[in-house]
Amino acid sequence: MKEWETEQDASWAQQDEDNEPPKANTDEMFEAERNDIKEQRDGDLEFIDAFVTEFKTRCGETSVVTIKTDVSAEFVFIKLVDKLKDRFGMRQDLIERQQAKPLSNKKVLDKPKTVLQFHEDSFTYRQSKFGRHSPISPSNPVKTRDHAVLYRERIYYLADSDE
Repeated sequence: MKEWETEQDASWAQQDEDNEPPKANTDEMFEAERNDIKEQRDGDLEFIDAFVTEFKTRCGETSVVTIKTDVSAEFVFIKLVDKLKDRFGMRQDLIERQQAKPLSNKKVLDKPKTVLQFHEDSFTYRQSKFGRHSPISPSNPVKTRDHAVLYRERIYYLADSDE
């Protein structure tokens, strides 16, 4: 009986060895993955370089912001926000700027009322909470109707045309 058990154990061990998949060479697998990642990175860098040069030619040199990313992600974020803040805040196509409409003292269709007087007399538009004072320079209150601006159903009276 012991002979039979030893023979069975040997045959089962041989079957286990035959059924085992071959061991993978991890060094070769890692090297293949590294090469794939390097190729993908090189392709991405070529695309980005081509994209940036085309963007600069179409939109101008100042439209591209470059930041060195060999520092921490938090520092890169701070630098990116700092560089983009001025560009977003002072751009010419702000929706809020387009809503401001200058009101002149010219007559409306040769009628005795001016554009400003027409808006002041209507029930749709009202003076701002600053009244006839300039909201931009409250330290120097100037009452003038020469440079009025309509913004969101409110009429603001500015001290001069530069404001």
